Amino acid sequence: MADEFTEVSKTGWGGNIKNALVGALIGILLFFGSFIVLWQNEGRTNMAKVAAKTTAVPAERAEPASDGRAVSLTGALTAAEPLGDPKFLKPGPYIALERRVEMFAWVEEKETKEKQNTGGSTTRETTYRYKQDWTGDPGDSRDFKHPEGHANPPLAFGSETFTVPSAAVGAYAVDPTAMVLPGSRSLELDATMLNVTGGGYTLSGERLFIGAGTPDAPKIGDVRVGFDVVPSGIRVTAFGKAEAGALVPYLHKGKDRLYRAIAGTRDEAIAALAHEHKVTGWVLRLIGFLMMWIGLQALFGPVVAVLNVLPFLGKVGRFVWGFISFGIALALSLVVIVVSMIAHNIWALLVVLAVIVGIFVWLRAKKAGAAAPTPAG
Repeated sequence: MADEFTEVSKTGWGGNIKNALVGALIGILLFFGSFIVLWQNEGRTNMAKVAAKTTAVPAERAEPASDGRAVSLTGALTAAEPLGDPKFLKPGPYIALERRVEMFAWVEEKETKEKQNTGGSTTRETTYRYKQDWTGDPGDSRDFKHPEGHANPPLAFGSETFTVPSAAVGAYAVDPTAMVLPGSRSLELDATMLNVTGGGYTLSGERLFIGAGTPDAPKIGDVRVGFDVVPSGIRVTAFGKAEAGALVPYLHKGKDRLYRAIAGTRDEAIAALAHEHKVTGWVLRLIGFLMMWIGLQALFGPVVAVLNVLPFLGKVGRFVWGFISFGIALALSLVVIVVSMIAHNIWALLVVLAVIVGIFVWLRAKKAGAAAPTPAG
């Protein structure tokens, strides 16, 4: 059976205008939503600054004097007991363990091409392609556009995460199920680490292969399993609140939660938080700008749909408005970002208010001086 299918559909001019009006409503939501994203982004708490204000205490012994304070500990993050995967992996020295499952399955790909016709209609050509590949989310073949000959068996077991119930950083107990843990790494498997019995599986590097085929020539329904782990014993810097010999979540100003372990020294951990805050800020600025730009373009959609009576006019209108809306979105985004920065920084806000008041007083004084009568003689 062919693994590529093409379907052709046509939407009339009236249908395109109707769809463009619906798109314009969505564009309004995107446009105003972008202001919320940009505004709130600049008001995010920089957790690196919060972490920098914590008190560094020795991890080797719990100090009652530190209770109730935001602290940082640098020491070994150790599990209270071994951790394993009941289905595949014997217990070992891990804080957290993630089972990654992939199936060799049929994957549906969709590609759509549109052509504007004279008169305002649109011809849409959609191509569905089916290929066999490894995927962590095998689609239900019943939802495929062309399920015949592309059946995927159900996945007998899926990906899962396991975490030890208790751990410690030095002498301080921590809750690893509630704490943000350091990044994981792939686990190199060997036969002594597995608790599977019988045949039907092959150990291939970092993965366990299960199925009727082979790792080099898999069959539909074959599965491979890998593991990512946070090993016990790694040196971390943990942030939180000291409380009776334990480290618990710290709430900054009652809302921003700091309860995290980061690999490395205190300075390295704070630098990592600062980098994370910076990257997240730029990503959200880009998202806010794109929301605004796409929203503005969608608002012009009904006009483009009307102009598409002559496809050339539609293309010109779309290009011109895209260029104009880009400039508008960029300018508005910059204004919102700057205003939000000032509004969320009390010192910057006071400086701006002082400048505004100073300019107002100067203008009033200048106006009063110009209105004063000139002495005779």
